[in-house]
Amino acid sequence: RALAEAESLAGPALEALVFIHGYNCDLATALGRMAQTFALGNMEPHIVPFVFSYSGGGPLSYFGSKAQMGLYRNDFAAFLAELGKRFQEVHVFTHSSGAHFFFTDWPAIRGCFTRSRKHAAGPPPRRPEERQPAPRWVPKQLRKADGSRMHLATLTMINPDVLVEDLLAVLPEIMDYAEHFTAYIDRNDQALFYSEWLQRLGPRGYQQRSP
Repeated sequence: RALAEAESLAGPALEALVFIHGYNCDLATALGRMAQTFALGNMEPHIVPFVFSYSGGGPLSYFGSKAQMGLYRNDFAAFLAELGKRFQEVHVFTHSSGAHFFFTDWPAIRGCFTRSRKHAAGPPPRRPEERQPAPRWVPKQLRKADGSRMHLATLTMINPDVLVEDLLAVLPEIMDYAEHFTAYIDRNDQALFYSEWLQRLGPRGYQQRSP
């Protein structure tokens, strides 16, 4: 009984939640949105909030803001590496062009996460009926600490402002690391409507590419 009480007092291990804001959003607004999410969502006490902020630009700097997102790749990777020294589990959620930020910087940050997907070992079965269903993910209790690399438990994107071709190019690899991916899209979101309109009329090569 004493051991059970001690375990209940210890509670679950701390997990990090990182919010990446969208275009035309300053740090104060991003912090307010995170605080509102925790207050209204009745967040569990073992979830520790963080905001990764970048220069979100202003009303007339849409393309400029997106073009410089790749310049933050080293800072973002260093930030996640520091989190990895304290947390084994991390949740990432983005709003609007924060999704573009995450996809753009993915090549630089993927080394901060543990590859969680199980890959089949050995030759494939000769007949379909010989195939045995296997769990997609290594169970949490069987995972081993991997230095400073974290398990990307959830990736949640709210009204993601990202090009479909970028999504198709990067998301399959991300899903080798992210245990759950969820996107919430509001058809009435005016920002997404104008973003699509601008990107159809504007330059296609505005994105900052890795050297």
